[in-house]
Amino acid sequence: MIVKIIPNDVLFFRESRDFTAGESHLAESLLPLPHTIAGALMGVMFVRGRHDLLNLELREGKFWKPEKWKPNFEVVGTFFMKENELYFPLPKDIVSVKSDGRNITTMAKLKEVQIGGQSFTIVFADCESPLHFSPVSGFLSFEKLKSYLNGEYYKKNDISDEIIENSSLYRWECRVGIGLNSSKTTVEGLFYRTRMLRLEKGTAIGVVLGEKNLDEVEKTLGKKGTLKLGGEGRFAHYEIIDEDHLEELEEISVKKNALFKLYLATPLIVDGQSWNIAKVLPEHINAEIVKVFTDRPEKVTGWDLVKGCPKETLYAVPAGSVYILKAQEDLTLKPFYRLGMMVELGYGLVFVGVYG
Repeated sequence: MIVKIIPNDVLFFRESRDFTAGESHLAESLLPLPHTIAGALMGVMFVRGRHDLLNLELREGKFWKPEKWKPNFEVVGTFFMKENELYFPLPKDIVSVKSDGRNITTMAKLKEVQIGGQSFTIVFADCESPLHFSPVSGFLSFEKLKSYLNGEYYKKNDISDEIIENSSLYRWECRVGIGLNSSKTTVEGLFYRTRMLRLEKGTAIGVVLGEKNLDEVEKTLGKKGTLKLGGEGRFAHYEIIDEDHLEELEEISVKKNALFKLYLATPLIVDGQSWNIAKVLPEHINAEIVKVFTDRPEKVTGWDLVKGCPKETLYAVPAGSVYILKAQEDLTLKPFYRLGMMVELGYGLVFVGVYG
């Protein structure tokens, strides 16, 4: 089941650094992280009195929660959505290179080389300068993602036409303002600028829900409704879509010493600090990491409403990151796994793909 959220206006998802509208006069919105979207749904459940779904207990006029709190429902992942189709962050082993004097988009590949009697794995691309390439941003539709996971893009020289550009789904909108006092008079030194997120026409946020207490969640949310979303509590409306695209994926068999890939559809929190996915792999996946395509970690922050204080800052491997692994034995792998911390809030959705 998917909850399709359609904002009525711009959205604002605050970065973690201070914003005082004076010295720190710039506040930039980020793309929404899964727990932020999950929090908007939990707000609806709270207002409608479903404290059981939130795993909260009301005692003596105060709410209490278990030490290792988890909600009694599951968010599998959150994604941009258009015409009821989910769009996934572009895998980071898709790169931009120069070929015949023009830029093309292609797959990065691995090759073992011997240097000084030692074996090293290098990354290259089929182009004029095989060791020089640049990152690419964008999205893949679910159908295109399946082609990527099946290894079909390794057979194509240029896959630029497969990619949905960021501008097709959203844009950044800058606004300026100035602080006012109680008499509506401007305050010196309180000029500020904000960068807001505006979804393009037809774009929504799709929240894929898991099976846990799904009937109760649907009963609570109803077929349609309204919620508050983002740092300024902007209104958005939502509707329920009875679809589950993930059921279309199949298991993958990998021979001993063969390479395969793990693609992060949502950010992965290994332990709050590490990037090493091997720490959270299921025991039956006997494999070693050969190469990682990733970017700077994402900060996962928040406010604990029950305790009335900031939550611990965790660091996540960003969505779109790709791990290339070498199987140490014959493996039969599920099409996707949910790994690491906060999986119940939409983190750690990892797809298995073919290499080469």
